[in-house]
Amino acid sequence: MVNYKGPLNKSIGPNPLLLTTIIAVSTLITELIVTLILVEIDTRNELRDALTDSFLLTIILTPVFYLFLFRPIQKSNYMRKNLHEEALKNDLLFKSLLDNSPDILAVLDPNGDLIYGSAAVQTTLGYDQGELTGKNVFEYIHPEDLPEVMQAYSEIMGTPNGSVKIEYRFRHKNGSWRYLESSAKNLVDHAYLGSLVVNTRDVTERKHAEQVLAESEERYSNLFENNHAVMILHDPGTGRIVDANPAACEYYGYSLEAITKLNVSDFNVSSPDDVVQRQKLARDGQQRHFYSKHRLSNGMIRDVEIYSGPIKVQGVQLLYAIIHDITERILAVEMLKRQAQHDFLTGLPNRILLEDRLKVAINNAKRDKTLVALLFLDLDGFKAVNDSLGHNAGDLLLQLVAKRLRDCLRESDTVARIAGDEFTILLSEIKGIEDATIVADKVLKAIERPFKLDLNEVKISTSIGIALYPNHGEDVKQLLISADQAMYKAKTSGKNQYQVC
Repeated sequence: MVNYKGPLNKSIGPNPLLLTTIIAVSTLITELIVTLILVEIDTRNELRDALTDSFLLTIILTPVFYLFLFRPIQKSNYMRKNLHEEALKNDLLFKSLLDNSPDILAVLDPNGDLIYGSAAVQTTLGYDQGELTGKNVFEYIHPEDLPEVMQAYSEIMGTPNGSVKIEYRFRHKNGSWRYLESSAKNLVDHAYLGSLVVNTRDVTERKHAEQVLAESEERYSNLFENNHAVMILHDPGTGRIVDANPAACEYYGYSLEAITKLNVSDFNVSSPDDVVQRQKLARDGQQRHFYSKHRLSNGMIRDVEIYSGPIKVQGVQLLYAIIHDITERILAVEMLKRQAQHDFLTGLPNRILLEDRLKVAINNAKRDKTLVALLFLDLDGFKAVNDSLGHNAGDLLLQLVAKRLRDCLRESDTVARIAGDEFTILLSEIKGIEDATIVADKVLKAIERPFKLDLNEVKISTSIGIALYPNHGEDVKQLLISADQAMYKAKTSGKNQYQVC
């Protein structure tokens, strides 16, 4: 059993008598200033009388009030405002991605009832954004397509975390049918989402284009020129671009003369060998659907989805490519994924991501015959700070603790917030217990240093439990239990120390 004790901590807070005196003087100066610093006063009429009787005292103490209370409070409010503005900025960014994405992001319950549909519901299908909420989406699918959709739905619902991609027709509000392509993921068992997440795009123009391409070169030519979808024709042997429609010229930023002097590899960020391999798959009909990154004429890199296949134009065998920009969709999905795996307050990984990384670390350690250490931290004295100074101060303290913990670790290590004032540290590929205790000592010293919270300086400490793989557990669940038990020993042995399981 390893036992480490640090010095006892002391809290440093404001002088209650001095603070009360300053607030009283501030009240005499002006009722407006009192309102701005959120002090509730029930006897304003009496204070107005006091203001009149003490006018001279007010004039004398006004500079004192300004220097020692108002300016620090301005600074405190400014810090809080920055925290709220940052959170609001993230929310607005995510909402903007959803609202401006041409794709529909939908959330369904297990019965197929719509819980949420993004703004593209209106632009794509004509329904107001909330008009379909609570409705069963299967009632709007074309009868000929419904059996295939129901089959795919049954398969994905029987596979937790499974995914499926399917095309079908969906009834527009005006009564017409739109071809949709949906990618669905079963997150019904997810701890936070608990639903089916579906990303849908309108592929009506592509479907019509493919039908026309298959039926008639003459009809194709007209559709090629007037289609809003980005379309190019290129030589399957050399990759040289033979033709491009006006939408492609506008998207990539080249004139028709300039774009027909380029090779498809000039767009593609992938290696030339990858481009050649994809052309071969498309030419032979082995694969039609690709994802890639394309570079525009201005140097900007965009994520694209490509549908490609062989076609004969005037007797010459070519490859067509229909290209969709999916950059906003990928950004929205990545942000949604991050929000599901990270703690909103501190930005640290949450328990879900920690367990994923711990599982990977255990598998790697099992293969490489190395060790993994899990440190379980519980802050000592956090509740007293949160209760006495308020939740805003408590939130700020947790953010500062998170930063200090990150500064103690290697780039390859993980620090996560798993609950309230509980954190974990994952150390992979270590040689022995000494590597873990060295980090524990660094953490104890880092948390012992005073924290500045607006006008207050506080001191806290932390109790740490250490568990090793495979010594104290061979799976994620057992390692977490062992580290938690060791932390409890540290807590009951005097706090501000670490214990090894």
